[in-house]
Formats: sequence, structure tokens, C-alpha cells
Amino acid sequence: LLDENGISMEDGKFASYVRPAKGIPRFITKLTGITDEAVSHAEDFAGVGRSFLEFVFEKVVDYRDTNRRNNVDTIVLVAHNGRRFDIPFLLHHMKHHKVVGWTQFFQMYDILCLDTLLLTKESIKNKNPKEVPTKYMLGGFYEYVTGRSLGEDAHSAPADVAATSAILRFPIFWEKRFTQLTPLPSLERHTTPSRPQEPRTPRQTP
Repeated sequence: LLDENGISMEDGKFASYVRPAKGIPRFITKLTGITDEAVSHAEDFAGVGRSFLEFVFEKVVDYRDTNRRNNVDTIVLVAHNGRRFDIPFLLHHMKHHKVVGWTQFFQMYDILCLDTLLLTKESIKNKNPKEVPTKYMLGGFYEYVTGRSLGEDAHSAPADVAATSAILRFPIFWEKRFTQLTPLPSLERHTTPSRPQEPRTPRQTP
């Protein structure tokens, strides 16, 4: 995990590089554009994770005060393919690095997941395939809802977060958002999902 970004649907953004324990593989640098030099002065995950939770807590307080709510008991984490990868990956590292505030986060709130990949699949399943993307890649749906391509920004955390937000806010997806809310597994079940592997070079045959 090299780059942690998030936005609240009300207001505010969080962005920070994460300093990894080991050097960044070349294929990851090629994919994301993030270099060892870029993250050399960043905090490790324990520090960035703590700052991210503080950002979430701050937005909860802002929402409660602005909307005159006595209490907020549910937080929804949104990501594209988040149910299978992004959110379990994030929560695994929160637990593994013993991030300050991590256990309180689960004790204070019901944490739900909204996966925009599943949301888009459900929303367009009865539409003409010629009118909607046939692949459920984040970039394809971002272009579908905005008319713009992610281009070279694809796979960068800030661009991916902005694209996910744009997809969620698109009317045909926004109106179905409550149908795709799912609870997260229990705290004890958070394990590391499969990580992206470096593409293998096909074996040459004589």
C-alpha cells in the first residue's frame, strides 16, 4: 500500500503517500508512477492509517453537527471492487499495523461496504449492451458517466477515488446505492486479499 486517498460525500479530501518497508518493485512504479524517492519522506502505514481514521472521525462530527443529528452509528466505505480487494486490504493493514483508533472504529460504528463494481453490474444488467460498457473496469465507467478518459492518471489513487465518486453520483447508480450496501466480515476475518502480481513473460518454445 503506497498511496492512501479518500473523500467524504459531504466535503473534504484525504491524501497521503505511505512509506513501505521495502523498495517499490519496478512494475508497480510503471503501473502507478510512484517511486521510492516519492515516498521516502512519507509516514509508515501506522501513521497514515491513524491520520485517515482521524479524517473519518472528523467528517462524522461535521456531518452530525451540520445535520443536527444526535448520533451517527453507520459509516459506508465506497470503492470499485472494494468488497473483494480494496477495503479488505485496507482493513487488514489497519489491524496488522495496530493503527491507533482501529478497534474503536469498529466498536463505535457499523461499517458497511458499497462496491461500485457490483453497483454498476446491477444497475445496467437489463440495458442494451450497445449503450453501456461491457467491461466493469473503473476507467470504462468513468468515461461512460463523464465522457472523459482517465488516461495516464489511471491507477493513481487520487484519480481512482475521484472516478469512483463520479460513478456513484451518476443518477442510474445513485438511485440504487442502498440496494448494494453489505456488511463487512467480522474483525477477526480480515486477511490480506490476493495482491497484484508482476506479469509473467510467456515461456518461449523452440
